Amino acid sequence: MQQIRPVSTSTLLPDSQSFRISEVRISDKPLHLQAIQDRANNVWRRLDSVSNSNFCRGGACPALLNPAANIQAGQAPPLLFLLFFFIILAGCTKTQPPPKTQTTSIRHIYLITIDTLRPDALSIYGGKTTTPFFDEFAKQSVVFDHAFTCAPITLPAHTSLLTGLYPQRHGVRNNGTFRAPDSLNLISEIAKENGFATAAIIGGFPLTAQFGLNQGFDLYDDHFSQAPSPAGTFSYSERNAEQVRLAAQTWIQQQKHPFFIWMHFFDPHHPYLEHGMQNVAPYQQEVLYVDQQLKLFFDFLKQNKLDQDALVVITADHGEAFGEHGEVSHSLFVYNTTLRIPLLIHGPGLAPGRRTQIVRIIDLAPTILDFMQWKPKSGFDGVTLSNVLKQTNWKPVDAYAESFAPAIDFGWSPLRSIQDAKGKYIEATHREFYDLNHDPEEKENRIKTAAFREYEQKLHRLGQTPSVTPTHTLTPEDRDRLESFGYFSSAPTKFTKDAPDPKDKVAIAREIAELSMSPSTLPEKAHAYAKIVQQDPSNPLLLLRYAEILLKMKQYKEAEQTFQHVLDLEYPSAAAYNGLATVYFSRNDLNRAQQMLKQAEGLHLADGETYYNLGEFALAAGNPDGASTYYEHSMQFGFLPAFYKAAQLKELGGGIQDGIQILQKAEQTAPSDAQVNNEIGLLYFRHAKWDDAVAEFKKALAKNPQDASAYYNMGLAFYRAGRNPEAKQSLEEFLRLAPAEWKQQRFAAHETLSHL
Repeated sequence: MQQIRPVSTSTLLPDSQSFRISEVRISDKPLHLQAIQDRANNVWRRLDSVSNSNFCRGGACPALLNPAANIQAGQAPPLLFLLFFFIILAGCTKTQPPPKTQTTSIRHIYLITIDTLRPDALSIYGGKTTTPFFDEFAKQSVVFDHAFTCAPITLPAHTSLLTGLYPQRHGVRNNGTFRAPDSLNLISEIAKENGFATAAIIGGFPLTAQFGLNQGFDLYDDHFSQAPSPAGTFSYSERNAEQVRLAAQTWIQQQKHPFFIWMHFFDPHHPYLEHGMQNVAPYQQEVLYVDQQLKLFFDFLKQNKLDQDALVVITADHGEAFGEHGEVSHSLFVYNTTLRIPLLIHGPGLAPGRRTQIVRIIDLAPTILDFMQWKPKSGFDGVTLSNVLKQTNWKPVDAYAESFAPAIDFGWSPLRSIQDAKGKYIEATHREFYDLNHDPEEKENRIKTAAFREYEQKLHRLGQTPSVTPTHTLTPEDRDRLESFGYFSSAPTKFTKDAPDPKDKVAIAREIAELSMSPSTLPEKAHAYAKIVQQDPSNPLLLLRYAEILLKMKQYKEAEQTFQHVLDLEYPSAAAYNGLATVYFSRNDLNRAQQMLKQAEGLHLADGETYYNLGEFALAAGNPDGASTYYEHSMQFGFLPAFYKAAQLKELGGGIQDGIQILQKAEQTAPSDAQVNNEIGLLYFRHAKWDDAVAEFKKALAKNPQDASAYYNMGLAFYRAGRNPEAKQSLEEFLRLAPAEWKQQRFAAHETLSHL
């Protein structure tokens, strides 16, 4: 009988190959290279001999193109082997010491962050549209009128909230290509050490576990749809407030001990969805929708008496601009339009009221620890708000903020600011100073007349940042998801004093923001970026973005010219070298493709994608040891495809346990990703450990109940174990979920079912 082989979404891509340089760069249709394929298969044939099955690998297996080719009477069909690509990356967790005993009467901590929420979208802050939940909750809480974030960017701001540190201390300066280091001490870790169960329910892609904020959480629930929209963008990489609320309530109902839960609502962030509210702007509809869901959540808490002995903190990571100072969205400037945030705190012994003092997002972690009488593991940049909450002696503080997005995303000047109750200084190529007492909307720059030197000195005492280096490599799919929210990812950035000021480039920034905030096809994007590049032809970051679009469109000649232009500008980016390698690969020019990757490595610019592709070349050359070294370098950037290849090579050299250890590291890196468990299940499958394989496929389905490939693989494992009724049920569920274009796999499933 023919051996049954598992399947994955990877092999369902058109014309897929098991080995291809830069395959993760092109999300719509992988590139081909039969010469390397043939050499790589020589290595993989050795791996195939580990198990009893002769697994298919890409174009080398005739059954891939013709599933019925080897079917004989009474035999089950040959099925496809799971490849290891297109995975969402996630962050690592740390081993925790034994829990300690809590020291206060508080048993429940609710930290609620609402992404992109302007204070004036709430009626308690003067908003024109009534927000009933906030109106009622404010009557029971301390409401802060002048709370400020330290970065108008989702990941840096939340990292500061959870650590009490400024970005220059925790190192996260932008979304996407930065990751919170494992060395940080998050309030979730301290809560867990003090006997609290911990959970995070995440609403949007920029905070998924791959970016490192999952540290200390028993549950980091960041599962939501990641399917591309018809236009080719990833506008569904979020879940709505109701889904966040229900997931939180489900977890809370399972808890029997004190707990800390962080709920992240992403709804007010672009893209704005409408909720059938007449004469209400889409952004405001999203705010009202969150308001409704919060009322339902707190009704649930009250019904279950979970609002008692509770500390509640409700805030935002940053605001949103609708044309103020010419800005659309956020992250371009550091005006208070996007820095000012709502903040409400409710807890035992706190008298409701308003507070007018300046407070900061970095003050929340030390405040929670102080309220709980927990000792910090290290120092904070923030301070506890206990005195201002209790209206005792309060020493005024300065509020620092930064946005490195203009520099990292566009090559312009970074922005840093510091403010107190009287004035605000912004450091940029063109410096700014505002008298906040007379000009709270920051319209009149008084840098030539005001005594700003005191503020400048305070800012400089916080330290300088001459350059930043990203610590995380995104897959192309994740880059698309990030861009769909108006964020971009780029290369190491060295700041220069003569860099263009974002104020002088606001028109270009607005065009880019509007382009990223509207559904568009690749040709439409290419046309728009061609016009944008004409306005700033020496901007390497804009050129890189344009070249990536051309590459996706397979306009290789134009892409090559644009990538080369970036290198001619001496911009230090792995992306340009990776892009040129893909162009040369498309022409079967393997030597030049490898040379591009080696150049990036030699210049110390290589990222996870560069090292991964060098590993593929080494493997194709029959050098598995060299490939392993490159995969290990790639793994340091959190590039999951490298984990899977490294696991295969470990399995080849040392058997099942070595492979499992690598995949367990992948699971730590991507704790919410169903595909990781699929990979572990397949390793067990190759070694005929059917029960272990089934257990992993079930874990995958627990994380993603719509994972058709996991049902398929589980059905095969049941079949091989002789558990035919369960095999039948799993394969039938696969047929229900699998899309019509999975013709080969659907055919194979039907054929297998006919033998049950």
